[in-house]
Amino acid sequence: MRIIIFPFYRAAFVAALLLWFPVLPAQAGDGHWTEFVPVGNDVCVSYTQVAHDTWTWKFKNVGPTRIRTMFFEYRSSKGWEKDVLPFSLEPGRIFGGWAAFTSDVTNPEIRITSIKRAD
Repeated sequence: MRIIIFPFYRAAFVAALLLWFPVLPAQAGDGHWTEFVPVGNDVCVSYTQVAHDTWTWKFKNVGPTRIRTMFFEYRSSKGWEKDVLPFSLEPGRIFGGWAAFTSDVTNPEIRITSIKRAD
């Protein structure tokens, strides 16, 4: 009897999650990212739309050394907003996406305000 009940509870839990987060499965990982474009300091950025009025981006370190810290600004409907890369980024590595960075402006302009690299 327990074997029959457990799958029902698991299915109900998954259904509740899908109702709670209806946008995430279809749009968060649709794979329609732009090509990476340079924003300066050996850093490139790529964008994708995750909802009708929400865009996200990811950074790629194209430099020869690790990024230790990076502060940047991005444009939103409120003007320029400040943010930070939350941890170091090795050469060739990529970080970002809807769970990290979002804006309500199409392909939001990004400018790096401070960057420190490993020696």
